[in-house]
Amino acid sequence: MKEATVTAVVADRLRQLRVGRGWSAQRLADECALIEPSSLTRGTIAKIESGARKSITAEEIATLALVLGVTPNDLLETPETPAAPTRDMSTEPIRRMLSDVRLPYKPKALVREARLGLPVPDVDDHWQMFLLLSDFNSAPGELPPALAFVEVLAAKLDQPVRDELKAWVDLQAARLRLEPGLASLRARMPAGPPAEPTLTLMIVVQPDGIDADRFVLTYWRQDDPEEWPPPQGATRSVVIDELEAAVDEIVVAAEVEWAGFAGDARLEFVLPRTLMNLPVHQWRKELNSPDPVPLMLGYPVVVRSLERMFSRQWHRMWRRRWQHLTAAGNGRRIHFAQLDANQGPGRIDALLSEPDLVGTVLSEAPGRHPRPGDELNAALRAGLPIILWHPAVSPQVMRGFVEQLTSDGWADLPSRVRDLRISAIRNADTPVATDLARDLIILWDDPNRLIPLDGTSLSSRIEREGGWASPPLPTPPHGAAYGETSR
Repeated sequence: MKEATVTAVVADRLRQLRVGRGWSAQRLADECALIEPSSLTRGTIAKIESGARKSITAEEIATLALVLGVTPNDLLETPETPAAPTRDMSTEPIRRMLSDVRLPYKPKALVREARLGLPVPDVDDHWQMFLLLSDFNSAPGELPPALAFVEVLAAKLDQPVRDELKAWVDLQAARLRLEPGLASLRARMPAGPPAEPTLTLMIVVQPDGIDADRFVLTYWRQDDPEEWPPPQGATRSVVIDELEAAVDEIVVAAEVEWAGFAGDARLEFVLPRTLMNLPVHQWRKELNSPDPVPLMLGYPVVVRSLERMFSRQWHRMWRRRWQHLTAAGNGRRIHFAQLDANQGPGRIDALLSEPDLVGTVLSEAPGRHPRPGDELNAALRAGLPIILWHPAVSPQVMRGFVEQLTSDGWADLPSRVRDLRISAIRNADTPVATDLARDLIILWDDPNRLIPLDGTSLSSRIEREGGWASPPLPTPPHGAAYGETSR
């Protein structure tokens, strides 16, 4: 018998005996440790049972046999009838199906969706997660966590695997007399196909605070669509001419980490007012290649306001506007600003105070610093989550363009603009449309996607450590509080 076959037989028999005794993998590991120091930890046992570990030693077989009260031969032979059939969940069919699942969802995200609230590690394999959840009990009347996990997973899959998994869950729930618990879980699951998961790479640029020619660059990369905020990445001090190359490094590294993810991804640039007109969506990826590609062809790219992120006094209105934007129903409007030399004090603020507004189109590109009657500053202060502008075209042209762009509503505007840019470049014989799509700047600001701020100085840490620094948190520019009007 080949070694791999021996290990597979031991794995099946081991799981059968362990479950038949009502033991978790941790309980079995603890029992093994009582005999002598052993390599048979909880993780090792889980890997043996899942097939992730391809070999097992004679000493390990002997220890397991002793703990389980059987002979080594009992672990090496497939029994004619399964042990403890009333407790065994007939895992062989589910093992086959889960081992073939390929989804952009990480298993831990499905655990959260099932509202299990269990301290499980972040594994990549759905079968491995099933085995980990098999170690946990459930409250009376509720599905075991492993069954709830399979039910949530099944809803993400296509036919025929979805029906096969649901039929298996139905069978196990009937055997356990937990049909009401299964019905309760299905009732609270969202109807219809699941939304495609999206990962976000948030890149933050802020003034150095000490050296006026330098900027502090850091990022937050989401590897799990359900996790926010994700861990902060490294921090770097750069001059403005180095920003594009530094961003390219961050984006390429993110794609390497996302290699196993099949969903969409978007880029968010959190910028200070002085850099808000940077054409970051036109920056290129893979600069070291012979033919770098603009970011806007591969991602929805938006900018966000660093000043608003720091200005907590603006957050209440910001959240109200976003809630109105994302709520069901109609009644969402956008304000089209006009060039007006007679802007009196507070006039723009009054215009933007209407409760059904969710965005504004600026009459011109914002300057590097706010001024009296400043459209961008007023829009940020009013909490508008959508702010659009173009560096070259008139307000009248912008109005027609934006009305056509949003004729079907505001949902997922960044992705639609990405698609429009691709279409415009593909059909480059219409230069006006190409320029409009290419140079449009979208500020799309979700108040639920903030980064943690504690006032720690980035620039001082970089000055001490040099180059890339371990993750501190951003701070407002030296000598000014964000949200104040500077002139």
